[in-house]
Amino acid sequence: MPLAAVVALRLLACSAATWLVWRWIAFASLVVCAPLFGLALARPWLEIAEGAALLARRLGYRRINGRHFEHKGRSIDIAEDEQAYRWLKTQDVRKIVSGLPNDRVLERMFPGEVQQGPSTAVARMKAEALDAYLGKSSETGTLKFRLWLQREVILPAHKRRERS
Repeated sequence: MPLAAVVALRLLACSAATWLVWRWIAFASLVVCAPLFGLALARPWLEIAEGAALLARRLGYRRINGRHFEHKGRSIDIAEDEQAYRWLKTQDVRKIVSGLPNDRVLERMFPGEVQQGPSTAVARMKAEALDAYLGKSSETGTLKFRLWLQREVILPAHKRRERS
């Protein structure tokens, strides 16, 4: 049942009860029935407030919906193309992996695997190419990031490509 209908029915029931009590004890019925209104309408009003909070959160995060990933508290913007390949924002990866070359060097190392966005500040690297690059490292933090990349980014995208 829609929330508006629930509120309307509860208001109707409380009003009917108030009217019956008013016929019995007159003006004191408002004092007696006020808690009844509070009990009947508290839950629907809380549900309305909860729905408004969820709507505000959804509207606030719609720009990054489905693209937000996190590794050890660090946010990584990951876009997915039509073939279900995932592309990581190199600027976010540099915050986690020290020693990642600049975008032009990565473009030469992995032709076709690094994309420059409309603005030169946003470059993205294919997850599989980043995995291949990180495979050469022996640092503990980089290896942990590579394992996270394989489990959370590459494997789900691979399974999605297999299904379609």
